[in-house]
Amino acid sequence: MEFSVFDGINSSIPFKGGRKYATVQIPYNSTNKITGAGAIISLHNPQNLSGHQFSAGRIKVQNGIESIQVGWIVNPHVYGDTHTRLYIYLKTEKLACFNTRCPGFIHINTAIPLDGDLPASTYGGPIYDVPMYIARDMSNGNWWFKFGTNYTSVGFWPSKIFTKLNEFATSVEYGGIVYSPPGVPEPSMGGGYFPVGDLNKDGYCKNSTYLTDKNETKSLDDIEVKLYANSPNLYRVADFPNSGVESGNLVLYGGPGEHMYKKHRDI
Repeated sequence: MEFSVFDGINSSIPFKGGRKYATVQIPYNSTNKITGAGAIISLHNPQNLSGHQFSAGRIKVQNGIESIQVGWIVNPHVYGDTHTRLYIYLKTEKLACFNTRCPGFIHINTAIPLDGDLPASTYGGPIYDVPMYIARDMSNGNWWFKFGTNYTSVGFWPSKIFTKLNEFATSVEYGGIVYSPPGVPEPSMGGGYFPVGDLNKDGYCKNSTYLTDKNETKSLDDIEVKLYANSPNLYRVADFPNSGVESGNLVLYGGPGEHMYKKHRDI
């Protein structure tokens, strides 16, 4: 199947740490009225993480500086281990935190624990994935986190905590993010390799969709998207429009990070 990929290479890019992304985006537009986003997200356990590093696969809705994220993450600093865990992240004009570490998210279904361990895929299989969705309640503006094949409601972010997302999202992202402090080699992302178009190997967001202000579910095929990778030596992203009935729009992402990049570069 045909796809587009962001893989521009510049070997002179220094490894300075910070946040690195490999995402497909519905770009910011002030006229966008997005009320949700979702996908079936593959689960992974990237290697070579320690200290304040993290590596995650996520969906993010945003308006201005305010955003909501849902996905999986490996974050030794927050959790004290390198397990793959379910996470949410909130940023408002006044708050920024994982899960319920600051006021905001109302967790109504504790049978689905935030911070809970998730099974991790193995490169080449077996593969584990799970549907995750963010959806705005059109009656009151609350943003809900829905998880699993039955769209189980985990909890919600009240509209009243936002000044921008109390209305609509104006941009969305699907894919991977890593963080490493300056001077610390960047960890791997997703399945740990560049995407090759194989769901047994790549990190993915399958059936990637968004919600309109009329509460209609739309595929990413129905809107112009942008591929973004700010460190393509280490991480890349690809988009498969119209990939098939089962997969819908397919976002693939991942990369080896600095450890493996240096190893391959020195061969």
